Amino acid sequence: MLHDPFEFEAGQRNDKEYNGMLKETLRAIVLFANRRSKNLRILETGAGTGLFSEVYVPKFPQAEIVISEPDEAYVSKIPPKFKGYRNITYIQSVAEKLKWNGKFDVVVATESYHHIPDKEKVKFFENVYRLLDRDGIVVIGDNFIPRYNVRSTKDRIRALHDFWDPYINEKKRRGDREGVKTFSNALREAESGSVEYKTSMEVFEKLAVRCGFKISIKKELSHDINKRGGYVVYVLKKKK
Repeated sequence: MLHDPFEFEAGQRNDKEYNGMLKETLRAIVLFANRRSKNLRILETGAGTGLFSEVYVPKFPQAEIVISEPDEAYVSKIPPKFKGYRNITYIQSVAEKLKWNGKFDVVVATESYHHIPDKEKVKFFENVYRLLDRDGIVVIGDNFIPRYNVRSTKDRIRALHDFWDPYINEKKRRGDREGVKTFSNALREAESGSVEYKTSMEVFEKLAVRCGFKISIKKELSHDINKRGGYVVYVLKKKK
């Protein structure tokens, strides 16, 4: 299990940047849905405790929805939130190995891409490509670190510090010991290559294109993102 699901959910609900990313992700799906004449088939991968599920599920009561999450402790929290909904299927699976008979109009992942190990990211894109309908979209909202030299471990660690150090210093300034501990642990996990596998926008985009996608929309949400990194919402489509 990545984090205590109750503590994780409470922290995310109060995060303005995180909630801003969810709103932009929802907006991308709604804009796409408004141009469609049929009910959507939506796959959410890496759903965590269902925070984004709470945002979009009520908006699409007629959609066929599949919600997947690999962690048992997290995924068990999702179904109780949607009692009475008969259009949802729950699957415990990592995105890169998820199996489904059929195609989806929308595949969405919010703040889960950076939990996919680097060596599995190609498999993620390949599987999403297989599951996506020809005219469908992939919407990914996540945190990205600043640009770094992919051939230099030292430079990647520098980029990780550029991302995490401002958060840690802000928690220190406020005297928030638990916040300092949480963010310091996340930095250590990222440095060691366990649990956290953040990449830069450049690395993400090159891999997506290599795996057969084109970038339809890129919405940068964080201030000074090229220097510090931050939230981005991508909309990807299959290359024609």
